[in-house]
Amino acid sequence: MAPISLDLAPGERDRFSWKCTPDGKFTFRSAYELLSRNNNTDADMSWKAIWKLKVPERICTFLWLVLHGRIMTNERRARMGLASTAQCERCTTLSEDMLHLLRDCPISRSLWLRMVPTSLQREFFECGTSEWIKANILCRTRARHGTEWNVLFAVSLWWLWKWRNESIFQGNDPPRTQPRRQERLISWKPPPSGWTLINTDGASRGNPGSAAAAVCLRDDTGKWVARSVTNLGICSAALAEIMAVYQGLKLAWDYGIRKCILESDSELALSWLRTEPDPSHQFAHLISGCRQLLRRPWTTQMRHIYREGNRVADWLAKFGTSLSLGTYLYPLPPRGVLGILVEDASGYAMIMNVIVSEEDE
Repeated sequence: MAPISLDLAPGERDRFSWKCTPDGKFTFRSAYELLSRNNNTDADMSWKAIWKLKVPERICTFLWLVLHGRIMTNERRARMGLASTAQCERCTTLSEDMLHLLRDCPISRSLWLRMVPTSLQREFFECGTSEWIKANILCRTRARHGTEWNVLFAVSLWWLWKWRNESIFQGNDPPRTQPRRQERLISWKPPPSGWTLINTDGASRGNPGSAAAAVCLRDDTGKWVARSVTNLGICSAALAEIMAVYQGLKLAWDYGIRKCILESDSELALSWLRTEPDPSHQFAHLISGCRQLLRRPWTTQMRHIYREGNRVADWLAKFGTSLSLGTYLYPLPPRGVLGILVEDASGYAMIMNVIVSEEDE
């Protein structure tokens, strides 16, 4: 094991990118919002935007309560002595805080899985409570049928709250439109003969938080070819994912591999590689670096894989968050991953109920 220096974008010049907007372009509005937050003033555009939504006033009032953590979840009722338990009465498994009620409870989650595009679901479900509410309230992207997303999001939150109350206090089950599911065996699958499989994954303990990018190269027999783990310091999960893809392609090329399949469990990172990024995109240098590697004289394929089929890279990425800053190459597998390698090579699989979105259909 040896640390090596990290070169993010060889041959690329640094670019200015404004981190307070999704496209990396500076706007006076985003600068004002940043200054307002830094000065701890009440001029938070996220809650001011609530009152400008084209929804009934009762929904605006409800959203104001949500943003300030004032709705009466079971957790809050128990804390105030108004309920005997904080447990969610719908799924009966976890404490019902606000995020569980509105997003993470299986009943609420089934609704969001129907509405949120597959490529954005991981980011949607990983945000903290405040960040999740604010980001979606400020998003005006047109959703299906031409409705602005923040309006659709606000109305959905209101109905989730209304259905929850009717279910608990009146015994009325909410109308549920269950997404179509398919049972699938999920496992690591070796590449065709003569090919090498590149499994990548990024991990972040918080978003942002202590992060790492991991790469795992195996041949068509499941034999360990090479691994690398990069501790990235403090960064977002999205940066860790795209960095893992870049490191995977570079490692494979440096090892003389010329026929490879790149697998990642991040659909967002893979989607970035399909088009040339805007120069102001916050990860433009990495995306361009990946695309340059893909254009080299070799044969490459990309495909999405579920995390259950990407367990080696997942283990390495989580392991990497505990290392010192830098990149580490492993000519031999760490002891903790040996069991997963044996299971992968033997064809071990897990049965999963995979939700098939309308886009997939």
